[in-house]
Amino acid sequence: MNTPYSTSAPSFPDATETHPNATERPATERVAAAKSMREGKKTGKQLIGTPVISLDDGTEIGQVHDVIFNARQGNLVGVTIPVGGGFFGGGKTLLLRSAGIFALGEDAITVQNSNVLEEISRKIEEFGDEAGEPVLGKRLMTDDGSFLGRIDDILVDRTTRKVVAYEVSGGLWNDLMRGQTDVPIEHITAIGRDVVIVPAAIKDMVQETT
Repeated sequence: MNTPYSTSAPSFPDATETHPNATERPATERVAAAKSMREGKKTGKQLIGTPVISLDDGTEIGQVHDVIFNARQGNLVGVTIPVGGGFFGGGKTLLLRSAGIFALGEDAITVQNSNVLEEISRKIEEFGDEAGEPVLGKRLMTDDGSFLGRIDDILVDRTTRKVVAYEVSGGLWNDLMRGQTDVPIEHITAIGRDVVIVPAAIKDMVQETT
């Protein structure tokens, strides 16, 4: 991805204590909200390893290796697919841009034919001009200075191919949201070198939208 899942995060104190203002949401409400947010969507981690199938001849071109996205704009730039090669390397890497995807399905990504893929030589980290500021592994912080957790993944809408939310884990986020792991992208106010900023009222905002 534009920020690999192994990205190291800045060093900040862990926010692990229960927030004094945390309130319990009914279990049925929490389950419904989480289910609604995930319907028709896939996480970046779920996309890794997904087969890419050509509709023209029914062949599997390869499997997704990396997901490239623009965190600030919420755009899925595309996915990379290594083909050929062996234990000692070789082969090539293909780029499937979002516009070339016919369908982002539950079990596979389909394309009309292999002509929509382009061979690339640059490394995934060199897509900074299109991908923008990395976001995975960064801390999520409110504008009044509270660390909520860490951004672990993205949530991609399978129809629009837009990044619609970030998956957050750990810290005060779990305490506040009681199981709701996704923060909608529209609530992100800034993506910096070290942290991602959301309004202090994020809890109420997320519960209203879910």
